[in-house]
Amino acid sequence: MGCARVEWLGYADSGLHGDEGGPLAFARADVDEAARRLADVLEHERADVLTTYDPTGGYGHPDHVHVHHVGRRAAELAGTRVVLEATVDRDLLTRALGLIRRVYRFPPEFDVSAFDRAYSRGRRSRTA
Repeated sequence: MGCARVEWLGYADSGLHGDEGGPLAFARADVDEAARRLADVLEHERADVLTTYDPTGGYGHPDHVHVHHVGRRAAELAGTRVVLEATVDRDLLTRALGLIRRVYRFPPEFDVSAFDRAYSRGRRSRTA
């Protein structure tokens, strides 16, 4: 991938419910301000591609959802034309969890139904 540096944009982890991290919590950061910080890095690196999360932020972590919005805006500001969204096929995942439930008892705090809203719906392709 040619990654030669790690850049910290100065934000804190917001926690799974978005109530941690204080005033630096990423989930509460202004989209345009955070996007400008990221766009500066994209421009400096002359990035051809940016990867983000899908619109659900994968499993819904507030920071991951915000990464999606900030990343899209940063790519727009920097002129980075290719934005790839990391995701999982939700339909396949929920089917797999259903099968696993038949042989494994998930702990009570594990909410299988949360995956009904996570990631992206699967896309079936047809062949001629």
